[in-house]
Amino acid sequence: MDSGLVTFFNVNKCGFYKITQTSKDNGESKKDVKAKGSLSETITLVSDWVDGREFSQTIPWDVNANPLKKKIYCKDIYKDDNSNEMLFVFCRAVNNDKGSLNGFIEDAKVGSDDKDVIKVSNKAKGKKLIYGEPMYYWFIPDSDLIISINFPHSVASTNEVCDYFKKCIDNFIPTENRSVSNRMQYNGKAGRDISIKSVSYRSDCKKYSMTYQLQSVLKELSIDDVNLDALAKEITHIVVRDTISGSKQNEVSSSFGFYNKVMRKQDASLRKHQVEIISEVHLTKDELAGMIEVYKQEQGVSALWNDVGFRSNGEDTKWFASYIDRKHIHLDESQKKDDSYYPAKVIFDCLNDQRESLLNFKCSKLEKALKLEATA
Repeated sequence: MDSGLVTFFNVNKCGFYKITQTSKDNGESKKDVKAKGSLSETITLVSDWVDGREFSQTIPWDVNANPLKKKIYCKDIYKDDNSNEMLFVFCRAVNNDKGSLNGFIEDAKVGSDDKDVIKVSNKAKGKKLIYGEPMYYWFIPDSDLIISINFPHSVASTNEVCDYFKKCIDNFIPTENRSVSNRMQYNGKAGRDISIKSVSYRSDCKKYSMTYQLQSVLKELSIDDVNLDALAKEITHIVVRDTISGSKQNEVSSSFGFYNKVMRKQDASLRKHQVEIISEVHLTKDELAGMIEVYKQEQGVSALWNDVGFRSNGEDTKWFASYIDRKHIHLDESQKKDDSYYPAKVIFDCLNDQRESLLNFKCSKLEKALKLEATA
């Protein structure tokens, strides 16, 4: 089975923002105020733009004017009509300098079922190829989430994906109050004059300049973010690490009797012992919440050993102090197209089947503040 790491990003900016000047303590600064737009509108506009285009024509900038910029193409899209969620398969071009690369046929259509990719080791039979590695991204507009799925054969770069959408909007997708101007300028890297396109936007009231922005921040799933009801059902053991003095050790449990005999020659009043107790449990949501609350009240942030954690389904211990949930999906590699990449619908169906376990977290206070700031 092929294992894909699922990583979450909160969208903290998406849409058109007015650029306004604010003054504080006799100084001035720029503040972006959202005027309009949403993640749902953005992914719809871009998916409509790439639909049916030749693969080589889905890169949304002038590659000659940006010779050092990584080339990102769009290979496949699946949209779920019930939720308006989308799964994009991008391709980041690479040089043909290592094995197991895919050659994407440049005039194949986006979303086509025809043969559109050739392994590097196979003969291309006269087809022009663009060598690249796939990138899988799931967009959930209702939750303002961008989610990368990274397999051993793929790559992930969320900043580059966000930039891809911005370049599509700025360079190729007409929107209201958008102005475009072109000029020629010599480019030393290209060694020739190139066409420079400038794009600007005005607010609906015509009083403000605007910019299109799409930004995201990594969402680390801490113990405070997790859905306790779902997590409590998965936990099979609670693990408690503590430090006890030798004089109090006999008060803890008779289970330490053998250890006491082994260490009897040491002065009990000077000894401190680090112990780890593992207990099999069947927890409810409220019981788990109570444990976490006690842990927060009693646990010092400077403790090196003392901690509380849990185990589930035979996995290693996850500690409350450093809990960061790492989620994965698993796919049969036979579902790859031409043994090269997973079609968008295959990835989406797998994610959708595991939706409950993948999305069993809640929005943190910081994330809520970011959303309020972005829409202020």
